[in-house]
Amino acid sequence: MPLSPGEQIKGYIVGPLVGRGGLGEVYQAFNEKGERVAVKIMRDEFASDPQFQNRFIREIRLMQSVQHENIVPILDYGFFRKTLFMVMKFIEGPTLVRLMLQQQFSPTAVWHVLRDIAPAVNAGHEKNIIHRDLKPDNVLVEGHGKNLKFYLADFGLSKRPGLDTTLTERGTAVGTWEYMAPEMAFSTDPDPRSDIYSLGVMTYELLTGRLPFEDKNPYNLLKMHADDPPPPMTDHHPEFPISLQQVIFKALEKSCEDRYSDTIAFARAYYDALKDLPDEIRSKIYW
Repeated sequence: MPLSPGEQIKGYIVGPLVGRGGLGEVYQAFNEKGERVAVKIMRDEFASDPQFQNRFIREIRLMQSVQHENIVPILDYGFFRKTLFMVMKFIEGPTLVRLMLQQQFSPTAVWHVLRDIAPAVNAGHEKNIIHRDLKPDNVLVEGHGKNLKFYLADFGLSKRPGLDTTLTERGTAVGTWEYMAPEMAFSTDPDPRSDIYSLGVMTYELLTGRLPFEDKNPYNLLKMHADDPPPPMTDHHPEFPISLQQVIFKALEKSCEDRYSDTIAFARAYYDALKDLPDEIRSKIYW
C-alpha cells in the first residue's frame, strides 16, 4: 500500500519512502515524541493474500523473539486500512550491498562486519531460528567512517525446523541463489550451518569484490554451489593471505558437518587468522 508523506498510522507520521523489500515498502516516519522510526507496510499485491499475511506476521514474531543489539528491533505492529505494518528502529545508513558500491573492504574492515553479524545470526540459532537469506542486502549499516555498526534485517524467509511447516514445501529452494548453501539449494531440511555457508559467501565477496559462483542460469548456479570447489581467492589477487582463505573455505564446505559448529566459531577463526597478519596485510585491499 503506497503511503503519502504526512499520513498517520497509529500515531506515526509517515515521511518518504526509503526502501522496498520482497513483501513490503519501508518508509521513514516519526513517532509521537518526534523520533525517527521505520514503517514497513505490505505491498498491495500481497496484502489480501492469507499466505503472505502469515509470512509477514511470522517475520514480526521471529524478530520479536530474538533480542540482540545487532538485530533491527520491532517497536510496534498492527493493521492500517486492513493492511499489516510493522514499526522498526530507523537505521540511518545504507544496506551493506550499497556500501560495497561506494568502498572496498580490507580484511580488517570485513572483521568489523563479522564481529557484528555473526553474533546476531547466532542469537537466532539459539532460538532455533535459521535466517535462510543472509546477504549484503539484508545487512543495514549505521555510522560513518571507521565507526560503523552493522544490523541484521529481514527475517521474512527465516524458519524454525520442526515448528514452521507452512512457509515452504519440501522440494522448494528458498533464499538468494548466489548465497545459498548446497543443502538449501536442493531443499533438504534446513540446518543452522546453512547460514554459516551464506555468511562465508558474503565474506568471500567482501574480501575479493566477487562472488565465488556466478551464472545467469539459476540451476547452473545451484549446481556450482553443490558440486564445484570455490575458486581460490588467490586467483583474484595472488597476494591474498592463505590463512584467511582457509578460514573462508571451511565455511564454504559442501557438507554441513565439515563447516564450523556455529557462526561465533567462524568469526573467532577469522579473527585468530587476522591478528597474526602484519598490519599492512590486514589493511590491504584485495579487490
